[in-house]
Amino acid sequence: MRMRVIAKERGKPLDKAFTEEEVFQFYIAERQAFYMLTRTMKNKQNGLEKACREKAEKKHSELMKQQLV
Repeated sequence: MRMRVIAKERGKPLDKAFTEEEVFQFYIAERQAFYMLTRTMKNKQNGLEKACREKAEKKHSELMKQQLV
């Protein structure tokens, strides 16, 4: 995950590595990708969420178990 690499380069834990503006920009980028996948490509949000929820939760759990810095 690129964000973890940046946090490590900055010598900070993930939750302290980014400014509010940077977090906002990450969120905007995520929303743009979401809209591209759902609205533009005509995928159903619910279908995408069901397909990836378990996988995403597992990956998040694994990442949280790792040392942040």
